[in-house]
Amino acid sequence: MRAAIIATGGHLDRQILRTLLTHGINGDIVSAITKRVIDEYGCVILSDHLKIPNLPVAVERLILEQSIHVIYIAQNPSIGPYYSVMNDMYFHHIQQFSIEVELPLLLRTIDKFDKPLQHMKNRHDEMQQKYDTIQLTNKAKRILIERGYSEEDAHQFIQKTAMDMRVSKKKLVSLIIENKIDI
Repeated sequence: MRAAIIATGGHLDRQILRTLLTHGINGDIVSAITKRVIDEYGCVILSDHLKIPNLPVAVERLILEQSIHVIYIAQNPSIGPYYSVMNDMYFHHIQQFSIEVELPLLLRTIDKFDKPLQHMKNRHDEMQQKYDTIQLTNKAKRILIERGYSEEDAHQFIQKTAMDMRVSKKKLVSLIIENKIDI
């Protein structure tokens, strides 16, 4: 895993980089959280030394979008503006005095569990799409049943019409629900 250290211009940047290098973890000091940083790095490391306006809002958005893991290093245990994302699995808080021990351990843990987590999220998304299609299909069947079809005829109509029109089943049932197809 590669880590992007958001530059504060102080000694903390070098301490974090030295800790990462000591433990064989790739890290780079970057000036800002950009699209390139999000695409290239597995996590971004911030500290309470940063004086960037609206940083908590941007960090919260990244976490809620599950774009990248955010590690927040603070001098004290208070996380202040990051309270709303404190328990999110993409937000991690480390106190500055424990960087040497906690940071490498945290990065290895993130690296170890991120791939299975992504797999589970992808699987969840697939299952959600299937569920949504089933819900829409059932709604379209109810519409067809109200117009005189039996359930079996409605099912066959949906399958046959989707094939004849060369559209997905989900697209066809959406057209039925929106009343954009002759029945």
